[in-house]
Amino acid sequence: MRILIAVHGNERAGWAQDAAAVLARSAGNVVRALVVLDLPTAAFTSLAPWGRRAHGAALRGWREQEEERTRGSLRSLLESLASDVEVVRVRASPCGAGQTIAERARAWPADLVVMGAHAAGRLERAVLGAVHETVVRLAPCPVLVVAPRGGRATGVQVAGPAPAA
Repeated sequence: MRILIAVHGNERAGWAQDAAAVLARSAGNVVRALVVLDLPTAAFTSLAPWGRRAHGAALRGWREQEEERTRGSLRSLLESLASDVEVVRVRASPCGAGQTIAERARAWPADLVVMGAHAAGRLERAVLGAVHETVVRLAPCPVLVVAPRGGRATGVQVAGPAPAA
C-alpha cells in the first residue's frame, strides 16, 4: 500500500503522534511525507532597489514561517514511524494546499492519504475552507483525517471515493 502523509502546517497540535500510531500497525507499506508550503504570492510594484530588497526579505520571512509551522509535525512523524519515509517538499499551487495534496496523491499514485484536521475555527473554515475538506473532496483515494484526542473533533475519519463494483 502506498501511503501519502500530508503536512501543511495548519493541522491541530498532536495529530502526528496519533497518525503515526495508526500507521505503525500496518507494516510493509511505502510511506511518503509530503510537506506543502503555502506561500503567498505578494504583488510586487516597486522598481526601487530598497523596494525589491524589502519584497525579497518579506518572501524569505514567509517561507521561514511556513517551514517552522510544518517542522514540528514532520519531526513527530519521522520519530514515531519505524519505516523509511521519503520526504518531499513542494510549494502549494495558486489553488491552495488542498488541491496540491490531491494532485500529488493522484500523480504518485497514493492508495491512502493521511493528514491532520485543519485547526481553523468555524468562521475561518466557512470563509476560507479547510485543507482536509478540500483533499477529501478532490483526492482519488481514501483520506484518513486524524484529529488529536485533545481537540474538539476527536478520532479518525476516513473518507474517499466509493469502491468500484
